[in-house]
Amino acid sequence: MKNAKVIKVSCCGANDLLKIEDIVAFLIKNPKAEIGVGVSANKCEQNTPRYVWLLNLIEIIKKFPYAGSIALHVNGSWAKQIVENGILPKTINEIINRLEKPIRMQLNVVGSGFTLEAINPQILANLISLTKDKIKFIVPFNIQSASYVKALSLITNNFDILYDASFGNGQKANKYFSLFPNQLQGYAGGLSAENIDEELIRINEITKKPTAIWVDAEGKLRKENQNTLDLNKAQNFVDSTFRNKQKNNQNTNNLF
Repeated sequence: MKNAKVIKVSCCGANDLLKIEDIVAFLIKNPKAEIGVGVSANKCEQNTPRYVWLLNLIEIIKKFPYAGSIALHVNGSWAKQIVENGILPKTINEIINRLEKPIRMQLNVVGSGFTLEAINPQILANLISLTKDKIKFIVPFNIQSASYVKALSLITNNFDILYDASFGNGQKANKYFSLFPNQLQGYAGGLSAENIDEELIRINEITKKPTAIWVDAEGKLRKENQNTLDLNKAQNFVDSTFRNKQKNNQNTNNLF
């Protein structure tokens, strides 16, 4: 791409319906890929199947330091607790302490039906500072969270921003933004192997200078009739994204 350089492809919606060895093989094959795993009080409390599965996944992936990565997508009351109180739930702390390198953590507050209105962004800024060696937070940017994210960015820019106007519902964006060029910006909303070429062209059009970005997909990557990630669709998405990048880099004389 002329300005927007994709450095990571996030494939989300993985859970304990998937075999750990299949995820590990995918991440070894795709070092620039990230697997997003949803965690919440309902789905990932201690000794639940997802909790046990996630800990086992973490222990195995630690053996492959050059593989792709895992991200935690925090939903429901846990996401709300983090931004309101600046405290990580005990279970998340236990997961983080198992890791040997920093992990990205996405806070789906609005997507879980809560609001960020009247919440002081300084609370999350303090937590970002305290956990900077272990966590890189991802904060979604949409019409309901815009004021909060802008205020947080004035306090600290040590977090990543995900543009997803559909609130995680997989609808393509009517318009893309590049409002925080000094932070890593991600783009989501109905992305798939079939449309990533045209959507990256649209993203590039609003990117004013060479900027690293990532792309994020979930809804179009789900297994048919199962509420989990389809790793074959994820592979096609990764391949299509980076083929597009290679093609455009050649066309622009390898600007990067």
